[in-house]
Amino acid sequence: MSQDFPGADPSGVWVGTVKLITDIYARAFQHKAVLLQFAPTFKHACERKWTTDYAAQVGVGIKHNGLRVDDDPAVIVPPVSSVGCGQWDPFFAHWREVPTAWETYRTVYLTDDTLEYWGLIGGLNKHPDYFNLQANLITETSDLDFLRFVNQHTGVTLANTPSVWVALRETEQTWMPQRGNFDFWLIQDDSVAGGRTVPAWNVSSYKYGRYTRRTDQSTGNRYMYFKIDDGYLYGGTNTATVRVTYYDQGNDTWELQYDSTAGAYKSAGVVQKTNTGRWLTREFVLTDARFANSQAGGSDFRIDCRGDGDEYIHFVQVIRAGGAPNPTPTPTTPAGATATPTPTRTPTSAPATPTPTPAGSDFTLVLQRGLNGYTGAVDTWINGWSVDSNYGSDTRLNVRSDDWMAALLKFDLSALPANAYVTGAALQVYIEGRSNSYTVDVSAYKMRREWLAGQATWKLARTNQPWGVPGANDTTLDRDGTPADHQLFASTGVWMSFDVTGMVREWAANPAANYGLVLKGAKGGAGVEYRLASSEYSDASLRPKLVIRYRLDGAAPTATPTPTAPPTSAPATPTPTRTPTNPPATATPTQTPTRTPTPAPATPTATPAPIGTPITVTFQPGVNGYAGVQDTCINFWYQTTNFGTKITLPIHYSYNEIVASLIRFDLSSIPRNAQVESATLSLYTSYRSIADDIVASVYRMRRPWAEMEATWQLASAGHPWGAPGANDTTVDRDATPLDQKILTRTGAWYDFNITRAVQEWVTQPDLNYGLAIKGYINRSVQYDFVSSNYPTVALRPKLTIVYRLTAGPTPTPIPTATPTPTITPTPTVGGTPITRQYQHSALDTYISANSPTTNFGREANLAVRTAKEDNVMASLLYFNISDIPTNAVVTSARLEVYTYQRSNPSYIWVQTYKMLRPWNVSQATWQNAASGQPWQAAGASGPNDRA
Repeated sequence: MSQDFPGADPSGVWVGTVKLITDIYARAFQHKAVLLQFAPTFKHACERKWTTDYAAQVGVGIKHNGLRVDDDPAVIVPPVSSVGCGQWDPFFAHWREVPTAWETYRTVYLTDDTLEYWGLIGGLNKHPDYFNLQANLITETSDLDFLRFVNQHTGVTLANTPSVWVALRETEQTWMPQRGNFDFWLIQDDSVAGGRTVPAWNVSSYKYGRYTRRTDQSTGNRYMYFKIDDGYLYGGTNTATVRVTYYDQGNDTWELQYDSTAGAYKSAGVVQKTNTGRWLTREFVLTDARFANSQAGGSDFRIDCRGDGDEYIHFVQVIRAGGAPNPTPTPTTPAGATATPTPTRTPTSAPATPTPTPAGSDFTLVLQRGLNGYTGAVDTWINGWSVDSNYGSDTRLNVRSDDWMAALLKFDLSALPANAYVTGAALQVYIEGRSNSYTVDVSAYKMRREWLAGQATWKLARTNQPWGVPGANDTTLDRDGTPADHQLFASTGVWMSFDVTGMVREWAANPAANYGLVLKGAKGGAGVEYRLASSEYSDASLRPKLVIRYRLDGAAPTATPTPTAPPTSAPATPTPTRTPTNPPATATPTQTPTRTPTPAPATPTATPAPIGTPITVTFQPGVNGYAGVQDTCINFWYQTTNFGTKITLPIHYSYNEIVASLIRFDLSSIPRNAQVESATLSLYTSYRSIADDIVASVYRMRRPWAEMEATWQLASAGHPWGAPGANDTTVDRDATPLDQKILTRTGAWYDFNITRAVQEWVTQPDLNYGLAIKGYINRSVQYDFVSSNYPTVALRPKLTIVYRLTAGPTPTPIPTATPTPTITPTPTVGGTPITRQYQHSALDTYISANSPTTNFGREANLAVRTAKEDNVMASLLYFNISDIPTNAVVTSARLEVYTYQRSNPSYIWVQTYKMLRPWNVSQATWQNAASGQPWQAAGASGPNDRA
C-alpha cells in the first residue's frame, strides 16, 4: 500500500478505503446517525478534508476525538495550499449538513478547570450535536453550572437555542489556529469604526480572564459592537435579556446602548464599577428591543467604555423571550402597539388605546401628556432647600443626591382595560441637564398617600396636609420603604427607564390606590442635581412616559398539567436542569389573575399512575393556571410594613438579620399516599447590593402566616411572632435549616432540597406553613430572589417534586435528626417504604494537614477546616448497611451531623464525597489511608482516593 503513497491525494488507496468503509456503514444504517472519526491522519493532513467531505456527501456525520483549547493547525486559510485541512475545518464546513461531535479527556487535553472551560466553549462554537467527555471532566470540575450551560447549548439550532452568545478571546498560537472569538450566533465585530478591540491574556488568575478583550479608548475605539443573527431576533418590539460579564477593576463606568423602537442607541443603563478585582455579570432586561441592524456597521447593540477607562469584557449573552423570532428580517410592530420612547424629538402618532387582538397577544399602552390627547400625567418636584415652594408648573423635575430634591409623578390608568393583566411596566424619563458631571443612583418608590401637583412642597402633600416626614419620607404613611427599581444617572440627553411593573399591577387592580411614585437620589457621594423633562416640557416627545405591556383576560393558558409516567402512558414531566447564567429563553409572561385573598388557587392535578411509578410535577405561579404560591418578605427596618405585593424576595444581613422572606406552595393536588423522592425549591436571584456572597438558609415554618398581613412583628393581623422576624425556633420556625446555599451572583438559579418538609406536608397538609428564607454573613449584603409577582413568569419561584404512589398505609415521614440508639425498621405492608436509621454503628475519624502523621480515630469530635482555598482538615465516616436487602430500591438517604463548635464566626462550605478505597479508622492520617498505605494524594485527595 505504501507504494501507492496512500493518502497523498483524494484518490489514494487509503482515502479510497475510508470512503468504501463509509459507504458500507451509510447503507447499513440508513435510519441511524453514523459518524466518521477523523482526527488522526495516515500520510497527509488533507485526509481529514477528503474523507469528511465525502462522509458529509453521503450523509455520515463527523467526530473529532481530541478537543482542546486551541490547536495549530486548526483552521487553514489561503494562501496555504492545504486550505480546509485543519483540525477544526471539517466542523465549519459541515455542521449544518450532518451530525457532529467531540471527544475529550481531563487527563490529556483539558487538565484543569480553566482549560476545560475554554475547551468546551470552543467546542460549542462549532455547534456539535454531542460531547463524549471523560467522566472526570464532570466529577472533578468545580463548575457544574457551566456544564449545565454546555448541555443546554449542545445539539440546538437557531430556532431552539436557549440563547446566543460570544466569548471574547484571541489565540496565542501563531501559524494556523482558529483566530478571533468563540461565538454562538452572536458576533463581536472589530471592523466597525470606533469598535476595534485589543486582545488580552491572563487578566486576573480566574478562568474568565485567561483570554479576553478590552476597549481601546486611547486610539478612539471606546466601543464594542455586537451583531445578533437575524434569524434569532430582528425587528419588531422584543423583550430580551442581555448579560455582560466584565472585569470589575477600577471605579470607572460603562454603558450598554441598544437598537430599540425608541432609537438606535438607547441606553439600557450605566454600570458603576466598584474595584472588587472580580469578574461580575450585569443583566439588562430590555422590553423594547428592535435589533434591526440600525447601529454603525449594521450592529444591534454596543458597549461604551464612556471614555473614563477601558473595559475588559469576557462574555456577552442575549436571551429572547416569547417564542420563535420573526420568520424574515422585516421590522414589524405588534398590532395595537404604540411607539415606545424615542430620544429623537419626533412625537409618535399611534393611538393611546390599543386595538384588540386575539387572546394571548401582548398590547403596549404608552401614556405621555400630549400624546394622542392624553392629559392624565401630573408631576412636580419638592425641594429640601426651599421647603415651602411648589414647582407644579415647572418644565423640569429636579432630583438631587442626598435626597435634597425629589420628583413626584402620577399617571391616570383609565385607558387600561379593566380585564388587562400587566406583563410589564416602565417609567421612562428624559435627562435634560445636570449641575455637574457627577453621578447619582436614583430610586423609584411607590407613593402611599394623595398629593397634589399644584400644592405639594417639601413640607406638605397638599394644602394643610403635611407629609408624615418632610420630603415624603415616612415609609409607613408617605411612600414605600423599598424601591421598585433604581438606576444610575450618569449623563444627559438620554432616557432612563425604571421597572414599575409591581405598582402598576396594583393600581390596575385597585385604581383608588394609585398615588403615583417618587424619584429620590441616594445619600452619600458627591453633590449633583439632575433635571428631567416634566409633563410641561416644551418638547412633548421628551415628557415622562409610562409604557405598559399587558394581555387581556383569557390570554393565559388554562390547561391543567397531567404528570404521568412510562411505560404505561405519556412520559413523566422531566425535572428541569438549571444553569445560573441562562434562564429559559422562550418563556413569555403568562397571564396570572390579580392576587386577592379569596380565590382558591389553581393547582396541577396528577393523573393516577401505576403503583410505584415515579411522577414529576412542577408548581410555578402563572404556569398552566397555577396560583397556589403565597410569598412576602419581612423587614427589621420597617417592622410594621407588609410587602405582599413586592416583585422580589430579599434576604439581607448586616451584622444582624435585616430582611427575611416567606414562601408557601399549595400541594393539595398531590395524593396523601405519595412517597416523595425529591422536592427542589428553585429560586432565581435578580439583585445584590454589593459584589459579595451570602449564605441563604431555608427553614420549615411551624405556624400560619398571612401573605398580605405579615410584618417583622406580626405573622398575621393581631398575631405576633413568637420572636420578631419569625425567629422563635419553637413556635415560628425550625431551628435547623432544610438546606443552605452560598449565593455568589445574580441572574442565577439556586436549588434547595426541601424533600423532608414536602413529605410532611403531603402526608399532613394542615402542617404546610411554608418556608422562611434567611441570610447570614459577617458583613452587610443583600440578595433579592424573584417572587411570584415578578413579570417574567419563567423566573418565578418553582417547586419540582418527584413522588411515587404507594399501596397500603400512608408512608411514614422521613424522620428528623433525633438520636436513635438502635436500628429501627418501620413496619411495612407490601411495597411501602422502609425507613432505617444508623448511628452508633458508625466508624469515623478526621485527618489533619497540621498533624499529617496523627490518627484521631478515638477523638470525640470530627473536624473540617479550610485555610485560604485549601482544605486542611477532613472527616471520614463509614456506616455498615449490610442488613439492607440487595433487592432494595433506595428512594432517599441523608447524612446528618451535629455542629457543636467553630473556630470563628465565618462560614464554611462543606461537601461530601464517596470514598473509592479502604481506610482504617484507627490508622488513617493525612498521609496514609492505613499503616503503610499512603493516599494517592495527601488528605485523601487523589482521583483513586475519593470521587
